Amino acid sequence: MSTINVTNQDGAAQPFLRGILTRSLQKAGLSFSEAYQIACEVRDTFDQDETISTKQILDKTSTLISVQFGPNTTHSYITGQRDAAWILVRDTAGYEEWFSRNLHQRRLEICGLHMEEAERLTHKIHDGLLELRQTRIDRDVLRDYTVNVLREEAGDKFADNYTAWHYFLKSGQPLIIMIGGTAGVGKSTLSAEIATRFNITRYQSTDMLREVMRTMVAVQLMPELHESSFNAWKALPAHQEHSPSSKHVIDGFHRQADLVEVAAEAVLQRALRENVSLLLEGVHVRPSLIDKIPHDSNAIVIQIILGVTNKKQLQRQFQGRSKSSQDRRADRYLESFDAIWELQKALLAEAKTSDLSIIINDNLTDALAMIMRSISNSLRDHNLKTGQS
Repeated sequence: MSTINVTNQDGAAQPFLRGILTRSLQKAGLSFSEAYQIACEVRDTFDQDETISTKQILDKTSTLISVQFGPNTTHSYITGQRDAAWILVRDTAGYEEWFSRNLHQRRLEICGLHMEEAERLTHKIHDGLLELRQTRIDRDVLRDYTVNVLREEAGDKFADNYTAWHYFLKSGQPLIIMIGGTAGVGKSTLSAEIATRFNITRYQSTDMLREVMRTMVAVQLMPELHESSFNAWKALPAHQEHSPSSKHVIDGFHRQADLVEVAAEAVLQRALRENVSLLLEGVHVRPSLIDKIPHDSNAIVIQIILGVTNKKQLQRQFQGRSKSSQDRRADRYLESFDAIWELQKALLAEAKTSDLSIIINDNLTDALAMIMRSISNSLRDHNLKTGQS
């Protein structure tokens, strides 16, 4: 499907996006499915055209609405579009790009706002700029306007978090995020989302590091590497196969983590040398790992421990995996659930003693917002220490 460019009255052009038209139709009272269907019909109408005008879109869309939904809905759509405009955002180098509500919403979300609230405030900011007839705006002005809206609508902390991200992105400093927690607490899912939101391309799992190490070292030399984190006690001398104590579980885990930490530290040191951001996740991300980063490093380091403190919920998550998993790992998790639970208690206790941020993942959406809020808070605190505001 070829790209269709849409020009406004000033001659400025941008690609036709069904999502933008769908959103406009929803504001006129249509459901998402109804709005999307009309947006697709409009797109198909102009499929052979390279360039069309906003008036052509308005006329065609109005005709389709009138036939399917009547004059009242058509009037709502036309009224909503009459003053619609695009906003060009210009940076200090003179480069211009169109204001994207989707990108702006993502920037608000990384400050710790829930998706729904970030979406609402983005629309408020966009509509406010249009009411002020701001069709071209400097990026610094947009930032100040956003900060003011955040301060009024969400509070000082979120406004300061937004400012903190601004200074961080200008600083060129690397961001090192380490996310730990035992099996089943959502580390991989949340870490992948965080890496995407923060545009971190260097993403490493300690489980993968252990997998590489175990292919290079025979089981006879380092048996701890060849067991799961919660079953590493089986490599301890004179272990009791069927009844491990809590101490055995923890001791076995730490022996394995000591080995994996060597590789994890190497990954950290390379990121620091190359001055690139890194997300490191896995059960082996112990509170002590942060001590491996030199105090004189210019990196901003944030460590978070995830947990699921509802025992039945954690069991249900493994049971859900068991139904869909083909490699039977979930069944092994259930068989070793008591050991996993004891390991989690130990990790959370260590994190509390080390004053690390602990996020309880009872709900993925809420946990994601809390992680982003924790990271933004750390950036804000860093700004206060360095005198930036």
